[in-house]
Amino acid sequence: MHGRLKTIVCAALAALALLSSGCQSARELGDLVIVMGIGMDGDREEPGNIKLTAQIVLPEKISSSQDGGASSSGSEGPYYNLGSSEKNTFEAVRGYTHMVSGKLYIAHTQVFVIGSEMAREGIAPYLDFFTRAKETRPTAKIVISETTASEMLGVKPQKEMLPAIHISQLVEGQMVNSQSKEITLLDYVKAMQSTTASLIAPILRIEEKEGKQVLSVSGMAVFKEDKMVGELSGDETRGVLWVMGEIRSAVINVEIAGGIASFDVLNAKSSVSPTVSGGKVAVKIDVAASVKLAEQTCEENLATQDRIKELQALAGEAIRSEILLAYQKAASLKADVFGFGEMIHHRDKASWREIEPDWDRLFPEITLDVNAEVTIKSVGSLERPAWDKTDEE
Repeated sequence: MHGRLKTIVCAALAALALLSSGCQSARELGDLVIVMGIGMDGDREEPGNIKLTAQIVLPEKISSSQDGGASSSGSEGPYYNLGSSEKNTFEAVRGYTHMVSGKLYIAHTQVFVIGSEMAREGIAPYLDFFTRAKETRPTAKIVISETTASEMLGVKPQKEMLPAIHISQLVEGQMVNSQSKEITLLDYVKAMQSTTASLIAPILRIEEKEGKQVLSVSGMAVFKEDKMVGELSGDETRGVLWVMGEIRSAVINVEIAGGIASFDVLNAKSSVSPTVSGGKVAVKIDVAASVKLAEQTCEENLATQDRIKELQALAGEAIRSEILLAYQKAASLKADVFGFGEMIHHRDKASWREIEPDWDRLFPEITLDVNAEVTIKSVGSLERPAWDKTDEE
């Protein structure tokens, strides 16, 4: 059992102890219904109902391991999934009282998994309960399931841990390639309060590998208000993140000298300047990135002054292309995933009051001026590929 689970359960028990007023009011370990993940789907058997899937941890199955971590006893694992279907979320949560001997404890819920069918119909009515509940963690992640949420929470990870924790860690791990973005319940609330900004949320998928189901995170769901209207691919998502200045790490591939040069992005920052003139909107985007050469498949020595300049230009163009690709998709969906409208609102309130009613029409007509400057900081330990046998002069 992953150590993170044991830490969360211990924290839940500690919080419970602080809330207890005495021995008689303290809840026993076995009565603590700790929810680690919540799935939300429409009920196909009862149209109009919401079907919640609560992933509940079994503390009695968690025991200390020799290395100080945690392990599970029994073949079923230290959790189970339990469904509840009612006309609204509050009733569905209360419905669990008929199935478990205690009130659901959601303070340590790691992730909300929302089925794609529900996402397309609108998620606001169903998340409202959780945004109001005092126990809900505002940092709990939101992911959109390619299929049903209950199916995703039922896929057992290869490692011995809860599916909800595994999903949370999958989302966190996307910062390595910057082709997805972590979205929390707080991010959702902020997006819903904006009149123009469109929420994006990571998409969870099921893949078949060696005869087993494996979860993966790929691309982002795009929302207009609270309804999912489309998807961003991995490259399109990264285009959005370049603009938002949220690239932490990434791989850039460029073609050169009959092969591929791959760069590891060390850091990146962006500057976005929207302007309004004559009812038209223009946005200037400047991206500055530092990279290192991580790999090359061509035989030529790329560590020359001329090749470095060429590579920097090619890498800059690759970034620019991803930004334009992202804008083209967002424009086709009329979804301001970049938050350009909010930027204008904060910088030029007078102009914003004039164009806000027409933003859905104006956003796809924005004139973009995109510039990406790349600086190669390192070419690695070897200036030339190891297989290059050319004698140096």
